Amino acid sequence: MTSFASLVHKDDQERIFLDIQEAICQRRPYRVIYRIRHRDGSERWMWEQGQAGF
Repeated sequence: MTSFASLVHKDDQERIFLDIQEAICQRRPYRVIYRIRHRDGSERWMWEQGQAGF
């Protein structure tokens, strides 16, 4: 089974992690844009938003 995190483009992984961690520490919502690798090998852009439950 493939995890969703493993699909995120390697050049975007650290930035996304840091952005989400910062939002959690500041108790605010986050919004991130990143690329994933589609099963056909192409790149797709993703937009994600969320907030940790406080």
